[in-house]
Amino acid sequence: MKHLRAALIFGIVIGIGAVLFLYSPPGRYVEDEFGLALLFKVRGTAVPPSDAVIINLDEKSAEQLNLPQKIEDWPRNVYADLVTVLAEFGAAVIVFDVHFGDAQNEVNDRAFAAAMRSAGNVVLYQKMVRKISGTAAGTASPPFIDIEQELPPIDILADAALESASFPIPKMPVRVNQAWTFKTSAGDLPTLPVVALQALTLDQYHRFHEYVETMTGADLGEIPAAAPEVTGRVGLMETMRRYRQLLGNDRDQAIPAGPRSPGESPGVREEAVFRALLDIYRGPNNIYINFYGPPATFTTYSLADVRADAAADSDSMRAAVAGKVVFVGAARTSWSEQKDGFYTVFTQANGLDLSGVEIAATVYANLRDGTHLKVPSFRFTAVLIICSAILFAVAAFSFNPPASLAALLTMVGLCLVAGTRVFSLYAVKLPVITWIIVLPPILFGAAIVFKFITVRRERAHIRQALHLYLPDNVVEELTNDLSFVRTGDRMVYGVCLTTDARNYTTLSERIEPQELSSVMKNYFDMMFRSVHRYDGLVCNVIGDSMFALWPSTEPDITAKKRACAAALGIIETIDTFNTQVPEHALPTRIGLHCGYLLMGNIGAEGHYEYAPVGDIVNTASRIENVNKKLGTHILASEETVKECGELDTRLMGTFLLSGKSNPVTLFQVLPEAAGCADLQTLHEDAFPAALSLFQAGRWDLAQAAFEQCAALIADDGPSRFYVKLCSKLRQNPPDSEWTGIISLQK
Repeated sequence: MKHLRAALIFGIVIGIGAVLFLYSPPGRYVEDEFGLALLFKVRGTAVPPSDAVIINLDEKSAEQLNLPQKIEDWPRNVYADLVTVLAEFGAAVIVFDVHFGDAQNEVNDRAFAAAMRSAGNVVLYQKMVRKISGTAAGTASPPFIDIEQELPPIDILADAALESASFPIPKMPVRVNQAWTFKTSAGDLPTLPVVALQALTLDQYHRFHEYVETMTGADLGEIPAAAPEVTGRVGLMETMRRYRQLLGNDRDQAIPAGPRSPGESPGVREEAVFRALLDIYRGPNNIYINFYGPPATFTTYSLADVRADAAADSDSMRAAVAGKVVFVGAARTSWSEQKDGFYTVFTQANGLDLSGVEIAATVYANLRDGTHLKVPSFRFTAVLIICSAILFAVAAFSFNPPASLAALLTMVGLCLVAGTRVFSLYAVKLPVITWIIVLPPILFGAAIVFKFITVRRERAHIRQALHLYLPDNVVEELTNDLSFVRTGDRMVYGVCLTTDARNYTTLSERIEPQELSSVMKNYFDMMFRSVHRYDGLVCNVIGDSMFALWPSTEPDITAKKRACAAALGIIETIDTFNTQVPEHALPTRIGLHCGYLLMGNIGAEGHYEYAPVGDIVNTASRIENVNKKLGTHILASEETVKECGELDTRLMGTFLLSGKSNPVTLFQVLPEAAGCADLQTLHEDAFPAALSLFQAGRWDLAQAAFEQCAALIADDGPSRFYVKLCSKLRQNPPDSEWTGIISLQK
């Protein structure tokens, strides 16, 4: 029973940790880089769909047709002839993965344009480049704008083509695993494979329009209802952008299995395409690519063979391209020829990569058939990982090490078979690395360690102490005698420093948790460095607040000076941070107080904290809160700043803090004078004189004096505070004898 309980605990805890790891950047990297490679390796090559073929602009064609090596330099009449042949053979859509960005021979350019215009189904590739503007070249200093700019083909060709679209291929971080469907950073524009799929429906466009309207119930008033308007006035790209904007926010609505209205309904093939397009418009901006295999897996024909078959009026080539989407580009078949290669899971050992045109055809086929890789939901993944972790843990904890290892290996084998089958049959990308490679060894190791600790009970005290105590000296005490948990309380004199960040709640609502975590790590790192620089001890961090302590055996002026110096250092560092990153600004307030407190063990059986206890800690926190009312950054009690002669301070008055019965005299701790005459006059003359009038109960004169202080320095918070307080006291004088003490009781 004891081992089963431990297995359940370890399984749940490690399972949750595995889920957190899986959804962290390192976890996603591991799964994309190694998990996908394993799944594709086990699955092997898959048969690509037959409705997409590739025309290869290869070296064989260049040699036979006496063309330059660079396909960009090939005369455009070659492409004109190819388009004419493909159109005659009945190609449904012709997609060029070649950038025609420069004008060549005018006659050839016009011939190519005429062929495309006659075919009416040619989609051209346009480049997308990233540009940094608004800053000096080679620097990353703001302000700057990172933009993505599309470079279309030359006008004569762009005008003749059905449409032009880009196909940016993301590398995460090196290997290609995903593809964009819509590039929102470039204006929510569809990419080349999506445009090709939409172009496939143009002869049935009115049915597609009706299908979308029927399936979604949306009002498509701004979207053309007929193909001539799409190819004419509005344009295919703009039409698709409108579909995306209209349907992109409706992705959670389920789609019925078939048409819901009688009358003219699409056939089975058309409905499959319509459904695929609707899924794309309502889907994410990017997908995981389901690669079919290594280079040349797709049905590929050399341009030279196409021309030869056309000359011979071959029925086989006509059958090969009729009704299909034809991708034209350089699909190299050897490493030495490759110029347009991308590193993928099917990159060959000799260095041969998949070409851009093959990836474009793959993405098109994935979208066309809905076979791109699906990522399970967070809930499903979490349940799978945690339940598997519990089963692995039970196997690891219930037997001796050899039997546990055999049981785990058997379970891993079964899970691997299941994961790869799901991948092969349903194109579902399960987290196999975390699931069956990370979890079992961790749980097996945890079981070994747990059993070792159970046998060696005498070492449990040290391990328990390491969990219960943080300071090294306390761990040392516990190593010798565990009774220190209940007897180790020590009375010390300490200077307490508490902080609070003003904009934390607003910031936490405005940014994502991952970004907030990064900001707060930087924030606390800066504060900790200031505390450690002046030999302080960070005792606790809760939310956006920090508690630090300078302990000593008796009152120590040096500890007080160090605490005040640390407070000034924190404000200076945080102010610099806020100036550099204003969108993440966290203005900080600090309270300082000193006195005797107890350093003791707080908690009960199962968990303790070694922490300071006493009224001093609570008072320091109350002092920090007074900053909100006075508009100051650092406030310290009189006990803290007295005898610190070289420290610049300003008397703020005597306050009865919230929840306290004894008043406290507070001082504002100031940085070194910046040389401003008005500021010096305010601190040394004007404000002290006004405060004396206030404490004497002469509120008319005090209010006028504080108004003069506010005129000297407009943003001086204490002056504004006293102006309002004097006005209030003038209207409602205190009932009892005036003592000059300001009550902040709630």
